[in-house]
Amino acid sequence: MNFLSLEKASPEKKPLTLAEVRALIHERWAKDQSLLARDQKRLFEYLAKFVKVKDADACRKAVEQLIEEIGLSEEDAVMIVNMMPRNKDELRPILFRSYPLLDAKSYDRILEILKSLEEGEER
Repeated sequence: MNFLSLEKASPEKKPLTLAEVRALIHERWAKDQSLLARDQKRLFEYLAKFVKVKDADACRKAVEQLIEEIGLSEEDAVMIVNMMPRNKDELRPILFRSYPLLDAKSYDRILEILKSLEEGEER
């Protein structure tokens, strides 16, 4: 069988948002879905179900904002953008272990960044 692969991907390892993964695989695999393996098709289904913001560039900008403004690691920023918590009660358990001293203003700013990302998607 001749399955489509992601061989063109760079060897550099970098955490990606689900929107970035979706954009990457659609760019490479959407041409002929009949050649995809079952796992590749399942990945398409997973992304269709769980991607909350489809704009990969906007998600990457939000990740960069979280890193620069709040001081989150790239992995944590990607996780936050993928999960899109809507309030402090959803956000705090995600960050408390790694950032126990994060203040209320930081939590508010994170939620503002996520809200603007979500609002940009609705336009």
